[in-house]
Amino acid sequence: MNAPGRGEFDADPLNGYEQYSRRLELTNKYANGAGADWRKELADYASLLKSKGEIKPELPEKVAPVKHKEVKMKGWPLSADDIQKMLSKEKIVTQGNRGCRWREDRLCPCSGR
Repeated sequence: MNAPGRGEFDADPLNGYEQYSRRLELTNKYANGAGADWRKELADYASLLKSKGEIKPELPEKVAPVKHKEVKMKGWPLSADDIQKMLSKEKIVTQGNRGCRWREDRLCPCSGR
């Protein structure tokens, strides 16, 4: 059953008719008996949930905190001068009409040479 205007399931009586039973009657009549007593269904479901007992959340097991070691590396962090020195040692080869560039110690990604 759709919610009536103003978004309420329990609508006020309209022109002296109690709408809930009237809607149930018309749904059964014109929708091949598809009318459902949703108030009864909700009450049945609530009693089923109540009979199952209180819901207890599943909590994950507590994990011991991880201890991190302080790692020290010689020459770290790199300065801009150190990076320039490292890059100047690499030989860059340019070949072909596309100006393909790669390091001399690696294969060209285009030609495989």
